[in-house]
Amino acid sequence: MLEANGVETYLIFIPSKMNHILKDYSKEELSQKVERWAVKNNVNFINLHSPFKVWTLESQIPLFYKIDSHFNSYGHALTAEVFKREIPAFSSN
Repeated sequence: MLEANGVETYLIFIPSKMNHILKDYSKEELSQKVERWAVKNNVNFINLHSPFKVWTLESQIPLFYKIDSHFNSYGHALTAEVFKREIPAFSSN
């Protein structure tokens, strides 16, 4: 139904809050496995592993709230920047 109406869908890989807290982004197997599946099944895919890793290693500012696993304003802003680069329709709005 979405495709019939010209709506693109995306599968987004988001690293866990524990990766962020521990500053451990060494295990990329899961994101790579999901990406291979997406490519094989012709699914649009955005992998946030690398942008989150770079942010975490270069900044002391957290991307998640302390009390739960949701993004704070910095996590949302970083994700929006990635979406602007990866999703053509996102940057035109």
